Amino acid sequence: MLIWLTGFMGSGKTTVGRSLSGRLGVPLVDTDAAIETRFGKTIPEIFAAEGEAQFRVLEGAVIAECARLGDAVVATGGGAVEEEANVELMLRSGRVIFLDGGFDVLRARVGDAATRPLFRDPELAERRYAQRRPAYGRCHLRVESKIDDTPAQVAERICALLEDECAT
Repeated sequence: MLIWLTGFMGSGKTTVGRSLSGRLGVPLVDTDAAIETRFGKTIPEIFAAEGEAQFRVLEGAVIAECARLGDAVVATGGGAVEEEANVELMLRSGRVIFLDGGFDVLRARVGDAATRPLFRDPELAERRYAQRRPAYGRCHLRVESKIDDTPAQVAERICALLEDECAT
């Protein structure tokens, strides 16, 4: 089974993905890491050199490749849901799980805005979060991610919701 993890930055997609993939014994693909590896640039470098629109094209290509995987956990970039084609492809190819921490929890987790430029302007970050909420709401499942949760606890919640698929 292909499991897509989505949510805003700071929701724990990659760390929960590591825990979940280990529990299930399947590979983890982090789409941001895959983009960086393939193009030899960091995400901020791609944004600076190519712009967000071009980054979204690259991201869409990686998501399309991931949709052809068999059993895997895919941690998407927080903005992957901004492209309708990505959302439709994820919904058709696997189970899409929204990791929802709520904006205040996400802001607390992100901490240093130097590593997350969007959070240099918390009002802008909150507007982007609100813009993405309808797409997140289309996911198959919503899993709460509280401030003190460990990745293993969130992975356990996911498995409880996907009981048959996550049987060990």
